Amino acid sequence: MRLALAIVSLAFLLVTLAAATFNTEAGSSGGSRTLPPSSGATSTLGATTPFGSPGDAFQSARVESTIWISGQFGRDERGWGDGSTDQARIAFRNLGAELERAGGSLHDVVELTTYHRDLDSIDEFRQIKAEVFGIRQPAWTAVEVTDLVEPESLVEIKATAVLGIGR
Repeated sequence: MRLALAIVSLAFLLVTLAAATFNTEAGSSGGSRTLPPSSGATSTLGATTPFGSPGDAFQSARVESTIWISGQFGRDERGWGDGSTDQARIAFRNLGAELERAGGSLHDVVELTTYHRDLDSIDEFRQIKAEVFGIRQPAWTAVEVTDLVEPESLVEIKATAVLGIGR
């Protein structure tokens, strides 16, 4: 199991490095960019970045049928959600939108890692997660943290999806 996790981590690192190299070569004009087809990887630049400018970070990386989605926050065009429950709903909407841009859907999610500023509201989060995924729940790890990159953020959700797994 540890070897498999190490291999997946290494694959993600290699995709991230390849994407960063592409970003440097292509410039930072914003919008979505796709790596050359021969690489087998695609990345979306700044698609749902809740802060900064487009191109600050890759929000997704795809290798063949696997998609890795960077942490999604509870912020949309109206601003930050009101409390952790509202932020969780927005973060799941952002996750779904980013998955669609990468060619997948929430049905393809096999693993979630969520970061919470306060685990006292974890039961509400579980309920929202159940509404989002229904009976087919992905593997899930919840982590309480003292801080996130954005001070207003109360929750952050990252995911791994395998295309076609939920169909």
